[in-house]
Amino acid sequence: MTNKKAIICGVGPGNGMAIARAFAKGGYDLALLARNKQKLEGYAEDDGLKDVAVKTVAADFSDMESTDKGVRQAIAELGGVDVLLYNASLYVAKGWRELTGPDLMGEVTVGAGSAVAAMRAAGETMADNGGGTIIATGGGSALDPTLVTEAPGLAVTKGAMRNAVLALAPQYAKDDIYLATVTIMGTVQAGTFYDPANIADAIYEVAHGSENERYTEVLYASEQDKQEFLNRNA
Repeated sequence: MTNKKAIICGVGPGNGMAIARAFAKGGYDLALLARNKQKLEGYAEDDGLKDVAVKTVAADFSDMESTDKGVRQAIAELGGVDVLLYNASLYVAKGWRELTGPDLMGEVTVGAGSAVAAMRAAGETMADNGGGTIIATGGGSALDPTLVTEAPGLAVTKGAMRNAVLALAPQYAKDDIYLATVTIMGTVQAGTFYDPANIADAIYEVAHGSENERYTEVLYASEQDKQEFLNRNA
């Protein structure tokens, strides 16, 4: 039986590789996308990926055209796509005196503009082949920007990406494509609730939920963080 195929945009040693391992465990052949081809080739040798086919494609998510080309190349090399996972983002810690318009737009391009470009590129193939799943990793700052006052551009970016998913999901659904964001409500850190492996398992579960569990936004939050969020926004 032919394996299903997943494309992961924004692969690094944290969430990106954890997501790759989770989908490899589920029997998916993979395409890993990031800017540095050499690093990707190293990631492809990870023991957690040894039982599936792994393609590596260089793509610069600060350039939406590069993102589009990278996803289309990945689809060609894999021979299709069942799941696209968008995990790329750019963190710029600058206060109001240092943050420039180009800084902000650079973050938005990586975290939202290229997300839309990747979704569209994968969505076209999915629509032609009976559907698929697209999931973007979001952040709690999309719901509460005060969580990242040291990096306001991240809040703007995650808010833009979240709104893009919410606005586009009904359109994608007409072509049997499930579009969603998993909003991570805490700081990613190994050994905690927000361990990349835990987050990756949650994303895998969202991608494989039943039809009546297909929520456009899924919050990934500890009970403490859920309560603190509710208290701040009461």
